[in-house]
Amino acid sequence: MCYRPAPVTGKPGQARIFTSPSLVPGDGSQEMTEGPGNGVFRHKATKLLLVPKVAIFIDGSNLYHGGKRANLRVDVQKLARKLVGDRELVRTYYYAAPVPQEMNPAVHESQARFLASFDYADYFEVKLGRIEPRPGGRWEEKGVDAQLATDMVFFAARNLYEVAILVSGDGDFVHTVQAVKDLGKHVENAYYREGHSRELQRKCDKFIELTDDYLKNCLRPKREAAAATPVPPEPPAEVEGTAPQ
Repeated sequence: MCYRPAPVTGKPGQARIFTSPSLVPGDGSQEMTEGPGNGVFRHKATKLLLVPKVAIFIDGSNLYHGGKRANLRVDVQKLARKLVGDRELVRTYYYAAPVPQEMNPAVHESQARFLASFDYADYFEVKLGRIEPRPGGRWEEKGVDAQLATDMVFFAARNLYEVAILVSGDGDFVHTVQAVKDLGKHVENAYYREGHSRELQRKCDKFIELTDDYLKNCLRPKREAAAATPVPPEPPAEVEGTAPQ
């Protein structure tokens, strides 16, 4: 911790007055002792309150399916602001896998509109994986979890944040969380109670349950959910994904 000397005013032979607007008398910064001459200044210990930097990592498909089970339509940007609170947001990262047009044209179009709605969102970045065909007419999501896990660890190692908020119920992120904690960072986990990995909850420093009460100011209006406004579409059942553990 370092201190920056405050500017002084006054003529030789007069008592000097500290005029720094950032140092308030009596706040533990500086004071002038009583005595003859110009007076003697002494420093007092100053406690600096640092605002932690927060990065949010959202498993898009996992959040959507959890919300569907809870019958809740979450506004992702409002949720991010709620999770950060009065801390400093570095950026929100939203991870998803685009549904190929040949797989389901209607879902492909709806999802594309939804993801495009984030194009001009503040401090918000969409990161995409892929969905690949598999034998037997099945499709598999690839690259989403790996990208999220890599970013969480890499950004922690670069000291880009102090607190990571993982919005997912997927137990596959347990080792990622441990790696981030081993780098000296805090990890908070936000998700619904149902469908949530207990092991992931235990591994994180804090669990934020996405209840009706917590989300009351973070929901999409019912009229909006019922309209044609882009919402995260439900991938067809043949897409293989990860399940809570």
